[in-house]
Amino acid sequence: MSKQETYTCRIIKEGNLTAIPVPFDPKAVFGKVRAPVVVKLNDYEYRSTISSMKGKIFVPFRKSHLEASSVDVDNDVEITLVFDDAPREIEIPAVLAERLAETDAGLSKWETLSYSHKKEYAIAINDAKKEETRLRRLNKIVIELS
Repeated sequence: MSKQETYTCRIIKEGNLTAIPVPFDPKAVFGKVRAPVVVKLNDYEYRSTISSMKGKIFVPFRKSHLEASSVDVDNDVEITLVFDDAPREIEIPAVLAERLAETDAGLSKWETLSYSHKKEYAIAINDAKKEETRLRRLNKIVIELS
């Protein structure tokens, strides 16, 4: 049986930060504080990693997850955190793969990146609303990885 913990809490919203508090010791439940987890709430789920900052333990809760889950930050919500031992892989956006293939070390450097860095680069390209934004971000990433 997979390791998991279910509890009720209120989402933390302070300025630009939105997070789910973790009111238990993740090391005791999952074996480490920065454990990879699947977060389940309101018939919505996403993958994340438990974080710790200034003595507080929480799971980041991006604006896109807040909107997709229809969570009301003013009310308590039931949260289930499930230990996530599935491989974490990000598919490289096709346009980025093409551009990196044109460089000497681009694709090999992509493979050395952490899951989080790959995810941020992919989101930057895939979520750009304007083509000029996508191209500017693409050029910046190619320079960083070349």
